[in-house]
Amino acid sequence: MTTAKRHPRAMFIGTCRMHDPAKWLKDAERLIIRTTPHRIHTPTQTLQFIRHMAGDLQYRPETMHLVSDYAAAEIFANGITRDELLKRLEHITNLWKSFDVFVIEICALREFVATLGSTMLTVNTFAQRDQEKYADQIAQEARANLSVPVLPIEMQRLTAGAAQRLMIEIKTALEGRPIIWVSHQRPPDLPQYDVANAVRNALAATLKAGAEHLGDRFFDPTEVAREMGAEAFFQKDGTDIDHMTPEAAKMMAARYHQMILEDTGRR
Repeated sequence: MTTAKRHPRAMFIGTCRMHDPAKWLKDAERLIIRTTPHRIHTPTQTLQFIRHMAGDLQYRPETMHLVSDYAAAEIFANGITRDELLKRLEHITNLWKSFDVFVIEICALREFVATLGSTMLTVNTFAQRDQEKYADQIAQEARANLSVPVLPIEMQRLTAGAAQRLMIEIKTALEGRPIIWVSHQRPPDLPQYDVANAVRNALAATLKAGAEHLGDRFFDPTEVAREMGAEAFFQKDGTDIDHMTPEAAKMMAARYHQMILEDTGRR
């Protein structure tokens, strides 16, 4: 009697550009999929999340609003406790060892760092915005020892070499499991997008070289953007170069499905 192979289990780490295709896969293909509840943009944010999931407890209750934009809104706008937010991660933690493949989007090499005494804390890309928005509530919680106070935040830009070294650390933290490294999609080659394209081209080159060194797959969503055309792929009739349409998310889901099956030996 033969035992049927189980569906592959995939963890998507990144921004809404990961979340939207993952939802299509979960609904249409019934794969076991998990996504990060918050948006993760950079290599260090990614490594911090992975280490927490693996049991290294990188996230402390009093800093949750800094490491997660989702947590900031839940705490200060919706009244959810910090401990409850950490508990919500358990549905990922419980599956962590069983994931077959990780789909990791790195869309920026600009890291944001807060200084907490002698400690440097990597925070989410929108942490400064959230500190300004919820300054009074943060101060109130800090007085009750529930939160760190408002902290100074600085931006640091990773070199290609530093980013690739972090990719190695990520691979090691995932115990060598397959990774599909995903870069940021590029807009059309038009003058108004010259700066964005230069930055995203450099990012793609960095990730591709790092993935090749690790023996992993690299995927550039620009392939799909070019195939579909800007107006079909990007929101707001092709002018919102950071967000994809539902049709684009569905197309991306199909690509990820194929890659997941290939990288887990199902095809």
